Amino acid sequence: MSTTSDEASPRIVTLALVAAGVLVRVSMASLEAELDPAVFVRAHRAAIVNLDAVQELTTRDDSCLRLVDGTRVPVSRARRRQVETAIGARG
Repeated sequence: MSTTSDEASPRIVTLALVAAGVLVRVSMASLEAELDPAVFVRAHRAAIVNLDAVQELTTRDDSCLRLVDGTRVPVSRARRRQVETAIGARG
């Protein structure tokens, strides 16, 4: 199952799942609660990231995750320690 797009409003995220051909609308908090915290981490109010896709966490200036496909995802100050812990737990 892969996500092709996500559009986050302050409370709702829309996910288009290619393999299933499904469009889902759910709150970020609900989505986060359903995902395995050993695999996914909330990096920002509008971003939940699959840890398998993380190449590195950059901490210069603003923190962000660089994903294997080159995408950069911001990491909020409030969630930085949680992100660091999740990445560290993956070894």
